[in-house]
Amino acid sequence: MKKAVSPTAHGVIDYVFSGLQAATPFLLSLNPATKKTYAALSTGFTLVNALTNTRAGIKPVIPFRSHQKADVGFLVGLGLLTFAGFIRND
Repeated sequence: MKKAVSPTAHGVIDYVFSGLQAATPFLLSLNPATKKTYAALSTGFTLVNALTNTRAGIKPVIPFRSHQKADVGFLVGLGLLTFAGFIRND
């Protein structure tokens, strides 16, 4: 079965997503706790991406399969953040 997105394209998309994740709370003038939370998540997301063994990675330490598992964790975490009062109330 052909993959919808190649590992390299996935890495590029992740870098763009990380940038959006870091910038959006600032562009929307959200509260400081939200800005710090999303900046930390963006940093972690970027670090995992940079260390993944793909052509988009900087230092190939993490297998792409492990990167995919980390993505699931990040996405679940982002979803759960909608229940955090400091984010939900803003």
